[in-house]
Amino acid sequence: MALLVFVWAASTDIDRYDGELPGFNLDWEPEPPEPETPEPQETVTCPPDPDPDDPTVPIECLEPEEEIEDREPMDLSWLDPVLRVLLILGAIGLIGALAYLITSWLRNRDTSRPEPVEIEDLEAAAKATEEAAIEQASATGTARNAVVACWVALEDAAEAAGLQRKGSETSEEFTQRVLSRWEVDSATIHELAELYRTARFSREELSADDRHRAVNALQRVHSAILAHKAAVDAERAAAAEERRRRT
Repeated sequence: MALLVFVWAASTDIDRYDGELPGFNLDWEPEPPEPETPEPQETVTCPPDPDPDDPTVPIECLEPEEEIEDREPMDLSWLDPVLRVLLILGAIGLIGALAYLITSWLRNRDTSRPEPVEIEDLEAAAKATEEAAIEQASATGTARNAVVACWVALEDAAEAAGLQRKGSETSEEFTQRVLSRWEVDSATIHELAELYRTARFSREELSADDRHRAVNALQRVHSAILAHKAAVDAERAAAAEERRRRT
């Protein structure tokens, strides 16, 4: 087969090129490009009030966001001393509030506890203001000394009764409280207390009338103690009788 192809090619007439080969044209310049025709742009129709959050609104209809200009940072150095002062004032206020709460708690701690039941010895109180004490006060030295002796008899009666004196009470305050407990007339307590303060702390001269007033006040106190003792004894007797009937 290869021999037949060779024989066929040799017997076939083939045109041959006898001309010259083209040379290089050094003055050749490329043809200028044809100008581009701009593509027609589509017309965009914007709604009256475009909603920036609506995805169907063309982006051309939205206003461009304003660029944030670079601004110099504000000078806030003046805040440091102000904040320090505020922190100091706040700390002082907090400490003051805590001190007030602690003081109030300590002040009210004793009053919040129930007061113990006091059993008073009215017989001893009546004995401290009995007739012998009244006579002794009447015969004591000057009017000033007699008035002081009458008040001392009241203090002795309050102490003899076995009642407890509060730490914040003076001897005079304690005596007045006990007398009020025994239902002594407030006018009598006030009169004798005024006479005692005048005799004890004033240079004012006291008269025989002042002595007489003090002795009469002491007598009224003694009578009030006896009346209170009788009422307490009757109440205790009634309570004992009630317990006896129940048993």
